[in-house]
Amino acid sequence: MVDWRLLIAAAKGETKLLDLTMFHHSDFDKVTPQNNNVLHVAAKHQRRDFAAGILDLCPSLLFKENNNGDTPLHVAASVGSFEVLELLVSSTNQETSDVENRGITKQLLRTTNKQNDTALNVALKNGHANVAKLLVEQDTGLLDMANNNNESPLYLAIERGLFDIADHILERSPLVSGKGPKGMNALHAAVESDIVTTGIIHCILEMPETSLHLLNESDVHGNTPLHLSVVYKRHAILLLLLNNKRVDKRVMNRDHFTAADLFYSQEQEVSFENAMGYYALQRYYRQPSQQQKNIETKKKQEKADLEESNARNNGAMYEVHLLVAVLVATVAFAAAFQLPGGYKPDGTPALMDKAAFKCFLVFDTIAFCFSVTTVYFLFYASRDGFRARSVFLYVSALLMVVSLIAMASAFVSGMYLISSKSRKLAIVPFLMVGFFVLHGFIYWFFDPRGSYFLGLERPREFFRKLVYRNPFFHVIVCN
Repeated sequence: MVDWRLLIAAAKGETKLLDLTMFHHSDFDKVTPQNNNVLHVAAKHQRRDFAAGILDLCPSLLFKENNNGDTPLHVAASVGSFEVLELLVSSTNQETSDVENRGITKQLLRTTNKQNDTALNVALKNGHANVAKLLVEQDTGLLDMANNNNESPLYLAIERGLFDIADHILERSPLVSGKGPKGMNALHAAVESDIVTTGIIHCILEMPETSLHLLNESDVHGNTPLHLSVVYKRHAILLLLLNNKRVDKRVMNRDHFTAADLFYSQEQEVSFENAMGYYALQRYYRQPSQQQKNIETKKKQEKADLEESNARNNGAMYEVHLLVAVLVATVAFAAAFQLPGGYKPDGTPALMDKAAFKCFLVFDTIAFCFSVTTVYFLFYASRDGFRARSVFLYVSALLMVVSLIAMASAFVSGMYLISSKSRKLAIVPFLMVGFFVLHGFIYWFFDPRGSYFLGLERPREFFRKLVYRNPFFHVIVCN
């Protein structure tokens, strides 16, 4: 067992105890119960001077392993001690020829522990980029050494978000292995990680030698990086990969799905990125085979049955529509008898001759009539069969949109009448309602699966393709 005084000295960096008059040479070879020697302890506590002194007395400690198979170099890499690690690597230069030095240094750097991790892997796992960079510069052969989990240094660097060291690895060795666990590679890790930006993807794609064997590799589930960009909804990465000609867009995974099939099978939220992905993948979408059609038909039937059951037991959707329609009808009805400007003594409206007043009457009448019609359709839908309800709901939704716009327009007309003496104030209602209508249109425009409107679908589709397939907008999204 190692002397406790040596352990304390190694932990505190007290070099005065490194004296052969106080300790026998064999005392420095003794270890703790975990098989750590004093050099392990000095490396753990980042005591460079003590490590230098002990190496002068007993250089063989450099290759000693503890119970986990870690050498002092592994320990220094795990704590990120750049100075100690640099000392350990340079210590192999002493009293050896250049040829012997290169062999001993390579042996030290390529020593692995029980997890088959080199010191480089340990440094990357613990997020020490500066230490990892030093090790890469010493021996690029380390870049092809994977551990027991099949994790290569490039994979670990990208997975841990160490993009600077990942760039350095790619610069030093463009043909480096990027393999990872479960058949994945470094590009899979980049797509899967929450902290990865498109910068490292750009870096990989700009290196033809590297990206050639990473772009279309499949993991154990048959998913390529393009598949994973759809699964994890990394839209910026998806667009980058789609714009690269070397990416195979039609490769299928184990479930016989392409990236386009996966995208169209998901429920997508309304967003600019989703719409771009929708149209960018559209040209690669293939019609499902008969077997897939049967599976999808079965799933759709099960979903339809579930929806039918839920719809019969829950009328919340109809109640919300009905509540909005009744509310609009009530407001429109009240506004018809509480006219802006009031009445003359003879009972006629005071502002009857104003053009804005006539607009108010027209819009208020439209809002009332359309909302009452909506109430009728919803009432009729509540007593009809389930399969006919979708038609009534579709019609009632269109009517409600018209009635809401008409009610907003009636409000603007009324506000304009009572504030016509102040032109600046009269403009405010127009701006508010204009923003309301524009917001509704943009929401419908951005949603790739928005509601169908007869007569507007073709121009809508044309302008969407013009925008969403434009590489200029792809660059904006990716950046």
